Amino acid sequence: DQDFFLARAGLSWQPTANATYSASYQRMTARTRNGSVDENRLILQANFSEELNRFRLSARTRYEARNIEDDREPASRFRQLIRVAHPIPVGRASVFASTEYFWNLDSTVRQSVEGYAQNRTVIGLSTPITSSLTLESGLMRQRTRNSPTVVDNDNLILTLSQRFCCVCKRADDFQPSSRQQPPRSDSRLVIGSVVQIRFRFQPVLRIHAAAQRLALLL
Repeated sequence: DQDFFLARAGLSWQPTANATYSASYQRMTARTRNGSVDENRLILQANFSEELNRFRLSARTRYEARNIEDDREPASRFRQLIRVAHPIPVGRASVFASTEYFWNLDSTVRQSVEGYAQNRTVIGLSTPITSSLTLESGLMRQRTRNSPTVVDNDNLILTLSQRFCCVCKRADDFQPSSRQQPPRSDSRLVIGSVVQIRFRFQPVLRIHAAAQRLALLL
């Protein structure tokens, strides 16, 4: 089992309703039975989305510069996420499916392989609690490459995300005043932060281990 606590703050620019570009700093702590690891990340990210027959398609491209505790040198990687969501007739909830690929640009002690590193595929339920607080739960299949082996894990995940943001300026606010103003655009500059708590459970491994112990007893 594993749990994560992360806080991220940054600046984003939304030139249109379907595209957002951001730069941010993230502090993360990962805890396992063997202890905890702290990590600092600088993140450059682009998000794109589109509505298609009540399906919301989205893609996220992210570059991360990582400074991991106890690692002798910084690491970096690319992440590519594709997600599709569809609302259900229960409040404002929606079901979603996503897949994300991780590509390491170098190898270090903690980031042990270079190139393709892992893939996460998730099927779950997203439930907005308030306009800024969201709860997500689901099943995640995680494939990790630890050269020369590949390890598959099935995890139940539970994520609680709280967002804070402040719209600084819209693009039209920078235009000189005139009697006839053009229609306002969707472009805006946003300062924001995210606080997220994520829990990851591995019930399949627990059941497998319990079955092995039972077989030994029999």
